[in-house]
Amino acid sequence: MSFYLVLTGDFGNFKGTLSQTYERPFRLTGDWEVAITYLRCQDKGSAVYVDCDLVDYSYFNKERSQLLHVSDLKSYSINRPQYVKVIKKRFWTINMKFATNSNVSDFRSTLDVICVLHFRKA
Repeated sequence: MSFYLVLTGDFGNFKGTLSQTYERPFRLTGDWEVAITYLRCQDKGSAVYVDCDLVDYSYFNKERSQLLHVSDLKSYSINRPQYVKVIKKRFWTINMKFATNSNVSDFRSTLDVICVLHFRKA
């Protein structure tokens, strides 16, 4: 069992965060994990770190964060997505934060932002 969610943002208004609210909540029973399977957010070449409020905490550079994805954006499709445990079993809003390093939150995109999330049972 699995499903996809697509989040988008206009590069002119994108300031490092994507947020999507749904009319009805998603209810996940059992253990689930999520990964980014497609990401387009800026010209290729610089590393992008993506935090998401739905995923479990991990440590990155001695900092506790809800890191979902790290990418150097050599390609937009992710061949081997890294799945992370989902900790929110009921949600109607997804909040994602993009940064070019773990301490900077004023990320700017040079393209329209497209982020495809794949949810699957663990």
